[in-house]
Amino acid sequence: MKNLTGESKMANLPIPQISYRDFRLSLGARTAQKRYPYHGTIEITPYCNLKCVHCYVSHCEQVERTLSGQEWCHIIDEIAAEGCLWLIITGGEPLAHPDFLDIYTYAKNKGIYITLFTNATLITEKIADYLEKWPPLCVETTLYGGTKETYEKVTGVAGSYERCLQGIKLLTDRHVNVRLKAVVMTLNKDEIHIMENYASKLGLPFRWDASLMPRLDHGLEPYQYRLSPEEIIKMEMEYPERLDAWQEFCQTYVGTRAGESLYLCGAGKHSFSIDASGHLILCLTGRSQRYDLRRGSFSEGWSVFIPRLLSQKASPSNKCHSCELLSMCGCCPSFAELETGDPQSSVEWYCDLAHMRMERLGQNKTIVKK
Repeated sequence: MKNLTGESKMANLPIPQISYRDFRLSLGARTAQKRYPYHGTIEITPYCNLKCVHCYVSHCEQVERTLSGQEWCHIIDEIAAEGCLWLIITGGEPLAHPDFLDIYTYAKNKGIYITLFTNATLITEKIADYLEKWPPLCVETTLYGGTKETYEKVTGVAGSYERCLQGIKLLTDRHVNVRLKAVVMTLNKDEIHIMENYASKLGLPFRWDASLMPRLDHGLEPYQYRLSPEEIIKMEMEYPERLDAWQEFCQTYVGTRAGESLYLCGAGKHSFSIDASGHLILCLTGRSQRYDLRRGSFSEGWSVFIPRLLSQKASPSNKCHSCELLSMCGCCPSFAELETGDPQSSVEWYCDLAHMRMERLGQNKTIVKK
């Protein structure tokens, strides 16, 4: 619409602005009852320069073939067209892909918010300079130990400790948004506070998690490094803020009964994953059923294949779905299938952890373990 001078009336109106946080909350509220693929994860390579003892991916070289940068860019075209706004680029080690910067740049130019999962050991000045100029939403890096000895006992690669710290320094010197995290296991459980202090000195967020997974070939080797539920509860007791969060969570969700669906998380509702061979999967853990994006479109995979997966019902014998602690268990059908071969089964480790956590929190509700 134009005024008498021929100028658009809209030209002088200020552009409305909204904070990033409010934007995410608003989008979540508007799409809560709809399936919308706004959050994706792409595993651009299964290969890694480290050989971590607990890794569920890199020891399983059963990849039909990895995708080229051009093929990944084609997939990015498709997911962007369907409305993907946030994308995690992971691996393996994503920087090990020869076309990493091309893939990253292409997604960036599509206006997608990118989170990069990297061990930071392959960060060079060139890559750090590039990420400074074209910053991701976040770079998440896992610390495997607080000392060189422990770190490299986990990674199995000499010199990886120094390269990790150097990579983090290259990024933080350029004010790239970095977040640190740790997978707690028997090898590094006594160094969590060292890692936490390191992150604190750099002014970086830090979190830890103690969940280990079977390998994608169903090998249970990582479990030899898994902490017992008792050890995890003991660690959690040292973090009052973590206990407060669990207390609040319990008051909100414990006792909520599951519906009929087998899959209860957000996977396939607002998120999707694509493995290194170009298969659309429900999540990076659940890979038994796959849709080949080299032979079909993402649109068809999202609108036909994923709903078919989500339509699966929990069986009457599924103990997890009748448990009032399901919401704080941490297990899921995909985890159960990797460990037991049956997505309808329960995993005793997660079950024990949930009940012990409930007891330590001092909840009045008494749940009988089945």
